[in-house]
Amino acid sequence: ALESRSATCLQVPPRTACVGSVIYAYQSHIELARCTVRDTRGGRAGAVQMHMSTGNITNCTFARLEAYAASAIYVYTGSSLSVDSSLFHDNYARGMATVFACAFFPLPLKRQNPRHRLFVFFSLADSDSHLELRDSTFTSNRGNAVWLVFGSHTLAANTVRGSIGSSISGGADLNVFSADATVSDCRFSNS
Repeated sequence: ALESRSATCLQVPPRTACVGSVIYAYQSHIELARCTVRDTRGGRAGAVQMHMSTGNITNCTFARLEAYAASAIYVYTGSSLSVDSSLFHDNYARGMATVFACAFFPLPLKRQNPRHRLFVFFSLADSDSHLELRDSTFTSNRGNAVWLVFGSHTLAANTVRGSIGSSISGGADLNVFSADATVSDCRFSNS
């Protein structure tokens, strides 16, 4: 499928600019309830990608998804998302996390040696993203479970178990970078 895409696609593997997520929201509001997204491969984000958008995800399952930045949810640049009572299992984030929230848009640049990746991060004033993640379970995922960059975020009553972290950030289940994060009543085990 990658070969049939536009010639303007990024030519450095994993070619994240050439394939899209299952749901992409731009300046929109999305509501997902009792949905299952499974067995997909995306570029930057596998299931849900939000840009300057808002949304609610309730009682959903994200399983066997693979993507570079976020295998299940990628919330960035001025987006706000609430996730409640959802299940994330057997997902693979090659570079970052199952759920990734940030206030910028990373753009990969070509380098002489394509094995070395270089990213330029464009940060927008007043573009903080917000993620509320409650009563959700992460099991047997590869890559960090949750990665928060800038913005303010709340994680409450979540369970993370049996995850294999990515080599980025030392394989942490929860990676917080220059963000305000409130974490309460969460359980981390066998990671």
